[in-house]
Amino acid sequence: MLTKDLLKFRRSGEYLKPFFVAVDDSELLELAAKLLAVYESGAGADGLTRSELEEMIEPLLRSYRDVKVAKGFNKLILDRTSFEQPGDYDYPAMRRKLFTVSARTLYQTNGDYQQYSDAFNADAELEKFIAAGLYADLPDNERLIGMKKIFAKELLERYNCSQVQSLLFYCSEMEVTAGDSNPAELRRLFKYLKFFRLLADITRIKPSGKGWEGVTAMHMKISGPASIFENTRKYGLQLASFFPAICALEKWTVKAEIKLDASRFRLNLDESAGLVSH
Repeated sequence: MLTKDLLKFRRSGEYLKPFFVAVDDSELLELAAKLLAVYESGAGADGLTRSELEEMIEPLLRSYRDVKVAKGFNKLILDRTSFEQPGDYDYPAMRRKLFTVSARTLYQTNGDYQQYSDAFNADAELEKFIAAGLYADLPDNERLIGMKKIFAKELLERYNCSQVQSLLFYCSEMEVTAGDSNPAELRRLFKYLKFFRLLADITRIKPSGKGWEGVTAMHMKISGPASIFENTRKYGLQLASFFPAICALEKWTVKAEIKLDASRFRLNLDESAGLVSH
């Protein structure tokens, strides 16, 4: 999901309106494809380090007119990556030992390179530590070893969905009207509700309105993280993670109260927003 600084929305009175990108925008698709190509080509046993990735990604982020959108794409890609963890060394202690031995050996060999090198090769522990990388414990030196595959258009769809998910992280209450002509889809929704351990009051309803004919519908009132006094961050993440299950239905509406910067806003959405569930 997106961090607060990467959220894009506008305020209209008491309402929040999330910013959605056009998933068929050729310029955005090209940007997404280029970002993904860097990560895909840079992953592997000898993958790029975090600092090398940032160096290659930065020009791409700056090339798009809206840097916040580009950074949002990059954040979602990073969420799908895995980096190599450092070895089982006490790195500060090993570096201290290495530099101490190095200084002593340099003095004893009077600067003779061959004797100096032979002295280090004789210490198997130091030799392995040097090969593993003296500063492999620093985040910038972590190596990219894998990334979950995603296509450019899917990334744009995920970006739009994440705009809403990240707002729901600050939700105090959410009301959902969910409907589908296939009751199995509603049962799947309830499984996700249970999986994410969300608290909800559920009522079966007979909706009226265009497009709701012949649809089995339920009304759910879900407690938000701002209304619970403990584990709010975890509960907020669970609520946000649940949202894509709603988008998978034929018909749905969401009405949520969002608390941002000590102010309360309303967020109203339905299937016409064109959000795609992953």
